[in-house]
Amino acid sequence: MEEQENHKEEIENASKDLMFISETDAPLFYIEFVDIITEQQLKIKLKTFSDKSDNIKLKTETLDAFFKNAITVQTWFEKEEKENVKKFLNLKKVLEKNLKAIKVYKLGKKEQNVFILGKNSIGTFAGLKTVVVET
Repeated sequence: MEEQENHKEEIENASKDLMFISETDAPLFYIEFVDIITEQQLKIKLKTFSDKSDNIKLKTETLDAFFKNAITVQTWFEKEEKENVKKFLNLKKVLEKNLKAIKVYKLGKKEQNVFILGKNSIGTFAGLKTVVVET
């Protein structure tokens, strides 16, 4: 249990004060599903985060694809933006260190609930939740 708490604390510390930027900025929150051990159970649970769970498709993507823009320095970036890239690179490393078989699940159309989840040391799903807006 102590190892699980360390993973949670490490992920929370790495994501603290970070805002995921899409067409809006949204914080990242630690989330854990302690009673869910299969991906099928997880998908059913994630659909409960939508008002229209029957009509909304749950999409998945890789961690690399999801973080691509957040971890890429652009030529026009100022100091603060470059610091954010470093923080997101660190967050990605912390997630990969603490979670296995990480997938990014997106639920919604324009405004999407996003879950960055993998298996923790006790075999349940944990990670981060945020919101992105894509038009």
